[in-house]
Formats: sequence, C-alpha cells, structure tokens
Amino acid sequence: MRVYHLFEGGGGEQEPTCREGMNERDLRNHGRWWVISKWLLPAMFCGLGFYLQSVFLHYATYAYVHRMQHLPDHAARINHVDATLKDPLEHALGPAQYVQLPALDAIAALFPALFVLFSFCRSSQTLQVWTKVMVCGGFLFGLKGVLGAMTTVPDAMGWEVCKNTRLQEAGVAWMEQEHSLVEFFTLDFHWVMTYHKPLRYCSDMMYSGHTFCVTLFALGCYESLRIVMEGKSKNCLRGKGRPSLRKYTVLKILALLLVSALSVGEQAVEIYYVMLSRFHYSSDIVVALLLTFLFYTNSAVAMFAKQWELRGLHVFWPSWAWGRTVSHSPSTRSINGIDTNRWQRKDMWISKGDVYIPWCCFPFCCMSGRGHLYSDDGILEIYRQAMLMTNPGETELTNAQMLDLQALIKEMNLVEGVPQAEVMNLFSHETDHLNDLQRLKVRLLEPETPQHTLQSALHQV
Repeated sequence: MRVYHLFEGGGGEQEPTCREGMNERDLRNHGRWWVISKWLLPAMFCGLGFYLQSVFLHYATYAYVHRMQHLPDHAARINHVDATLKDPLEHALGPAQYVQLPALDAIAALFPALFVLFSFCRSSQTLQVWTKVMVCGGFLFGLKGVLGAMTTVPDAMGWEVCKNTRLQEAGVAWMEQEHSLVEFFTLDFHWVMTYHKPLRYCSDMMYSGHTFCVTLFALGCYESLRIVMEGKSKNCLRGKGRPSLRKYTVLKILALLLVSALSVGEQAVEIYYVMLSRFHYSSDIVVALLLTFLFYTNSAVAMFAKQWELRGLHVFWPSWAWGRTVSHSPSTRSINGIDTNRWQRKDMWISKGDVYIPWCCFPFCCMSGRGHLYSDDGILEIYRQAMLMTNPGETELTNAQMLDLQALIKEMNLVEGVPQAEVMNLFSHETDHLNDLQRLKVRLLEPETPQHTLQSALHQV
C-alpha cells in the first residue's frame, strides 16, 4: 500500500502535517528566521495595507479639495446641503458634536492590544488566527483606500471642518496645488519630517476604519481566547476531579462572556461617537461591519491561514512543483518518528483550512463554531485509508464499499470540472507520471468503467 502525503519534507523525508512539533520541525529544517517570518510577514502585509490606505486616502482628499475649488462661490462650499450628503439616521441623533479623534483612536486600539496579548499567551496554537486577522486587516485597509480614491464623496463633517480642523492651512495649500499620484507615495514621510505630525484625510471614506478595526480584532480576541483556554489548564486551577473541572468550565464561560460584552459594548460606543461627530455616514459603518464578517469567515482566507501556519512560504507554490508525493512502505518506513501508521492515525485528518463562525454572525448565529475544510483529494484519501484500515487483511474492497465510494463521489462532486489529473493525462496515454490519487481519478472518469477495473485502480495505490 502506498501513502499519498501532501506535505513531505525535503530529501524524501516524511514530515508531519499537524501543528504538533511544528516549531521544532521549522527550527530543524529552516532555522529561527523561518519561525519568525511566519509571524512577521502577515503583520507586514497588514502594515502594507495600512500604508496603501494612507496613500489613496490622501489622493481622495486631493480630489475632494479640487472639487470644492471648482464650486461656483464660497457660499456653496460652506452650505451644508451642498457640502455633505443627507443621512437620516445620523440626523436622528441630533446636532453634530465634535469628538476628538485621539479619543476614537484610543477606543479602536484597545482590542488590537488585547489580540496581541492573547496571541502570544499560547503562540504554538494561535498562529493561524494571527495570520487570518492580519491578512483580513491588510485587505480591508487597502480596499478602503482604493474605494476612497475611485469615487470622491463629500466629507460627512463638511468642508469647513475639513479645511480648518483636519487639513489646516498648510494641508489645504499643498492639496490645492497640482500633484501626480506618485507624489502621494512619499507624502506621509514628507509631512511627518516637515511638520512632525501626520496629515489627516478629508472626503468620505467608503467604510469606517474605526468600526472594522474594532470588529476585526474583537473577533480575533474572542477566537484566540477560545484557543488559549482550550481544555482544562493545569496552570489555572489546582486540584483534580469533577469539582475542579466545573470551576474551570465556569471560568471559561465568564471569560468568553466578558470579552463578548466588552466587544459589543465598545463597538456600540465607537459607532455612537462616530455617528454623533459625523466622522462617517451611517452607510460607512454598516458596510464596515458587513465586509469584516465576510472577510473573517471567508474560506479562501481560512485555508491560506491554515496552510501558512503549516507550510510558511511554501504555500505560494504547489506541492507537485517541488516533489512532495512520495511512496513509503508501511512496514519499514519510519523517519523522524513519523511513520505510516502515525500518518493514518493523525496526520491524514488535518484539514486544509478551518472556518470559525462567531456567535454574533447574524443571521447565521445557530451555525456558530469551527468548521473544517477538506480538498477533494483529501476526502478521497481519507476514505481509501479508512476502508483499508478497517480491512487489514483484505486486498480488495468489498462490493458494498465500492458502491459507497461511487455514491460519495456523486454526492460530494469529488471529480467535477477538469481535475489536474485529466489535464496531465491529455499529454500522455501512460499513467506512470501521475501520482496515486491522480491515477484513481482518471480511472473513475473513464466512461463505463468496469467494476473490477475500478477495484484495481483503488488497490494499485
């Protein structure tokens, strides 16, 4: 029997695909820089998104200033109807009350700080959540800047606040001049070096940065805390037996409820003051909440975060490109303590990605919890291995098992579209260049495949 293993180590060595022993494996094979890069590069991607947001929002400010310059007279610029859009929801809160921006920034900074703390409390198990949050943050920051630059929308606070409070005289004077887009890539550095403070933005930003930052990092805090408090921690409670377990269960419930209450409460306060100060339109806040949940629960982001945790930079090229399909003998192969039996018991069950649906993901609250994503190849391999493990002395699958496999393939669309095996089979009539599962797929896709041929395909692997 051959074992199809997706993540073999270099030099033909079979390496585990699970989180257990991951740091030791990375240190042995790649060095300390590899371990550090797994944490640092996602954070750098988030920082890149923040930088691009600043570049494009300054460009949006530039377009807004020039739009106001072309209004017919000064009265049109300061007129509230011409300078802002109507927002009935914000109007219901009463007259605008200006709130200091540092106060809003301080509120938004609380949960990122807590997220970093929770991430490093159990760093061996929170890298996946760290990666997911940082990737989502990078995309959300960058997308916000691009949307702001694409369409110029009047600032929710109006032209006078923009001109006198945010940009001030020096900022308005710079924005009124003609500039190319390239100059905005160095504007932040130039402004801080010259005026020792960043240049604020004007014009409306399609969705609220304060809102999505609080939401994103609050979700990351909650998921990280679930992992930090996973199981029964011996360091938290002394004593053994059911009473101690019950105490720790109550402690976990209270901790998760506390984080949930803080998240909802802080988000409510942040949204209220953002709307009260007219810092954003109410639609910006709704879109920020929606996009944050869509990114955080996105399966592509979840799969990347899981594979980044397990593979690091190797995630950017396919496993077949660097020779990761190796056959091993189950009776003799044992390298680095990871033999075939160990792989059958544990490693083959590792999913391609994990999707966490928070309890506050309305209207899908009843589906909250962690789900696991498997590829077509992963499902086929698990089925094949499970059937062979339940029949250790058999050389062929039973007719019932064959029918179950055929029903499983139809039920889950495991060979839909144009699989890679079909594409590779176009260039050669031989199947020697295909791996075990690719040969199985080719046999399954052949028209009117006899049952004995299908059985042969299954047991050649």
